[in-house]
Amino acid sequence: MLVAETIAVMSIVVAVWRRSQAASLQLQNLSMLPAKVMSENDAARFRKEAEECRRQAEKAIGLLDKEAWLKMAAEWTKLAQNAEMRVKK
Repeated sequence: MLVAETIAVMSIVVAVWRRSQAASLQLQNLSMLPAKVMSENDAARFRKEAEECRRQAEKAIGLLDKEAWLKMAAEWTKLAQNAEMRVKK
């Protein structure tokens, strides 16, 4: 039974890692967009993503998973702030 539980936990860790890698790439691509492409809708969407990451952090079982979710939430929040500043210009 211990082996099955370990495999289940490892598959969750891998899934979280893959999602964090995909989100990191998306954040990098979005941060390179020119100012005129950003809108208030983008900032709202980025804040929504940040909130989802915080919810996932609350559900996380392991400390590393929680830290990864919170780091992604912080990155989404920075991106939202950046989008808001670009829209104001």
